[in-house]
Amino acid sequence: MLNFGLTDMRLVNPRDGWPNPSAGPAASGADIVLERARVFENAEAAIADCSTIYASTVRRRDLIMPVLTPEAMAGDIACSATPSAILFGAERSGLETEEVALANAIVTVPINPDFGSLNLAQAVILLAYLALGSLMEAFAVMVITVPIVTPLVLSLGYDIVWWGIIMMMVVEVGMIHPPLGLNVFVLKSITPDIPIWTIYKGVLPFCVADLIKLILMVLIPAITLWLPSTMIH
Repeated sequence: MLNFGLTDMRLVNPRDGWPNPSAGPAASGADIVLERARVFENAEAAIADCSTIYASTVRRRDLIMPVLTPEAMAGDIACSATPSAILFGAERSGLETEEVALANAIVTVPINPDFGSLNLAQAVILLAYLALGSLMEAFAVMVITVPIVTPLVLSLGYDIVWWGIIMMMVVEVGMIHPPLGLNVFVLKSITPDIPIWTIYKGVLPFCVADLIKLILMVLIPAITLWLPSTMIH
């Protein structure tokens, strides 16, 4: 969390209690997040002071509420003057229906609809990178996050070359994706006479193409690793 600038972690009735001795080594030096962590009996108490709540889960057909992409969520949070919260469920079971019902909107990462499961670490990392990509230049995001995220990625068993390519893809998607997208505003400054929504319409096909490439690379890692593997061997 810390490498994404997120420091307010709120835990709801943690299974192994809190403080948890195993949390320190897993945090890779982000001790300030652990020190500031607060424990609550239920989700309602944890989000009581937040005005907008986003539930990180797959699309729910039994609930009628807006479904946002991470980029749209990041834009809403950046424009909000009041605190917002993102609800993540337990690793094994995810959010319960009553917990999702507390949210104003669902935020979901576009992945294979036939297998929409992400583990907790994957969901947090992807959402944070997409949000950062909407607000910051790609190189800055990489410099800030790589030293902390890399040990986590390795501990989860992912190929580090695959992850590096995916990370840059996700950040680049965020840089052109509405409602923010740093590069969109760069184009607007160069062409002040063109309405910003016209620019958004122009980059939309590139957003769709990038998301399709990202989904393929996540579902079929061999696509990403084929060329690097020929260079290594």
